[in-house]
Amino acid sequence: MSTRATYGFSSSEKPDITLYIHHDGYPEGAAIYVCNALEERSYNKRQDYLTAESFIRANNRAEITRSHERHGDTEYRYDFVPSLVRPQHDHLGIISLDAAVIVRSRINFTDEWDEEVYTLREFLIKYGQEETVKRIEEQAA
Repeated sequence: MSTRATYGFSSSEKPDITLYIHHDGYPEGAAIYVCNALEERSYNKRQDYLTAESFIRANNRAEITRSHERHGDTEYRYDFVPSLVRPQHDHLGIISLDAAVIVRSRINFTDEWDEEVYTLREFLIKYGQEETVKRIEEQAA
């Protein structure tokens, strides 16, 4: 069974971008997609942040889409918002471990959504990627 999700990336100087993946959109699956992007090294040499571009390169099922609302059957919507702790990253669209992740989950197949907000670090740890976070923080130190 497919768990559809969209992933939104915002920045002050780049256009907002929304990506759609048809499978594994539940939070544990989304955390794996994020870790794939963090480990994608053709552009991201430091490995302690992600961008929409690294997310696309690392997850070959990611498709660019118009908006979260374009896919009416998604069960999850994720928004990655650059860190207020590191405002210098905002214009680049860089999502650091201190950035916000807004997780919206559909309530009982209705048009209503629950919403939770985490830092990227908290999200990854909560959904089974603690070892990846530790490795990234050690390499960035």
